[in-house]
Amino acid sequence: MGFKLLQLIFNIGRFLALTPSSTKTQYEPIWQKIYILVFFILITSTRIYSACFNNSYKDQHYVKNIIFYASELILDAFNIYTMIVLNFWKKRQWYQFLNNLKIVEKGAVVETHTNRVGYVSFFMIHLIYIVIDVYYIYKNFVRMELHYFVVIVAEYGQQFLNYFYNFLLYTLANMLLMKYRQLTYLLTDYQKNKAPLETSKIISLMSTKKIGQNICLLRETIDIFNDMFGWTIAFVISSTVFGILDDILHILFDLGENIGEYVISVTEEAEKIWDHILMLQLNCSYAVDDDQKKLYDLTIHIGNNIPEFTAAGFFHISKSTALSILATVINFLIVAIQLIDN
Repeated sequence: MGFKLLQLIFNIGRFLALTPSSTKTQYEPIWQKIYILVFFILITSTRIYSACFNNSYKDQHYVKNIIFYASELILDAFNIYTMIVLNFWKKRQWYQFLNNLKIVEKGAVVETHTNRVGYVSFFMIHLIYIVIDVYYIYKNFVRMELHYFVVIVAEYGQQFLNYFYNFLLYTLANMLLMKYRQLTYLLTDYQKNKAPLETSKIISLMSTKKIGQNICLLRETIDIFNDMFGWTIAFVISSTVFGILDDILHILFDLGENIGEYVISVTEEAEKIWDHILMLQLNCSYAVDDDQKKLYDLTIHIGNNIPEFTAAGFFHISKSTALSILATVINFLIVAIQLIDN
């Protein structure tokens, strides 16, 4: 997935007030800024109306009401951050993030090709999502009262905004993953080359300076990613947790998404690069001192720039995050069951 797919996402995202207009410039026309504000006011007012007239939670247990309104506040915070903060106060970070990716793209050590699967998945999933939502609203439109229609539109509209932004984050994280895999491919290719070569030639082929620059630039890019999208990831995770709690409470009272996978893959890919360079350093133990020092310096440089993704700095995202979320859900259920009994 490259900049062509990202530009396609931006072309749609700008109408949803979620992304910049283009991947090529950091300046937005005044009409786009006005449009973002109008769209934000419209979606916020619709959500406020929906929350006030959503009768499905009025007669529910107060625990479910707490979960509902907490979820609504998280989604409102998500809209404020993605539409207002990122588009107005963090526009420079947007430009720097995209510019860094372009620099790495130009200095790629291996060629990459546009992933057509990204285009197919983008169009098919969005098409299916929109068709199902429109069909459901149309089918029930005649039987709907006005306030219920607004509630349904607000709910499905917010779900689409969340999904679209998740797809954007997936695309950006996948682009980072591809950059790390380029370096992994290069180092793997050198390891497979078992022909006896002088270490000086190996060092020359590896272009240690270029690899070090790319590693440093990618680490800087991921720091920008954390600065820009850390709160977004935190809101998505929080919304997912509350959604799970709401579903479980629905089962309990009536008797009756995850985001980290792709960002974890980036960290794992960077650790593979480090493993490869360590093995290469061991295999070149016969080299002269100057060449060994270059490899040693590169090893230290890569080890100090292993990327780490965070959710607004509250915690690092790793495979153990899922277990922590599960533990939180279980702890909440224990408290909720006690409250239900009372």
